[in-house]
Amino acid sequence: MVLKGRVLLLDFWFLDCKPCITEITGFDLISSKFKGKPLKVLSFFLDGYDELNEKLLSKRNFKFSILPDARLIGKIVYPLKILLDKRGVVTDIKNSGNIAPRAHYDLRDDYSPMIKKCLSI
Repeated sequence: MVLKGRVLLLDFWFLDCKPCITEITGFDLISSKFKGKPLKVLSFFLDGYDELNEKLLSKRNFKFSILPDARLIGKIVYPLKILLDKRGVVTDIKNSGNIAPRAHYDLRDDYSPMIKKCLSI
């Protein structure tokens, strides 16, 4: 997986996090909106592959990469989202989530302008 020169949107989450699950479809919307552009959405899943497969992957396909068993050192608040521009510079960090019915659209709408700006750098 080549990441050099790509805008990266990183998502850290786990299954029992309601905002994490509510927003997950938003990453599909972002991936679709920027299809063909140098954007990579990587989702780091705290729990194991078997649980991920049973609860999500067996039910639908995602347009972004989900990496199970992802652990961060230190304490963080989930969901955690980090946006890096094409040079690898962090341009946005969010330690919050949304459980509203339109959360997936809100996520796409919040990140689209930032991603466009990162793509133009």
